[in-house]
Amino acid sequence: MKSFSSHHSFYESQLEAIHRFYQHLLKQGETEITLKEAIIAWFTSGHAERFRKEYMKKQNALVHS
Repeated sequence: MKSFSSHHSFYESQLEAIHRFYQHLLKQGETEITLKEAIIAWFTSGHAERFRKEYMKKQNALVHS
């Protein structure tokens, strides 16, 4: 079972990634996008799953190093 701190680290990292994604959308978009819309896009367009896989891969590498 994972500790609170490891869960916190995952969620904190994901929030930071969502914020970067939102900033990227704002810079690239021709129309305004709300944070809510960016979060929905994060979870429905596959970004969240790619983030989770990459995060787990990095954590696994840290454990085995």
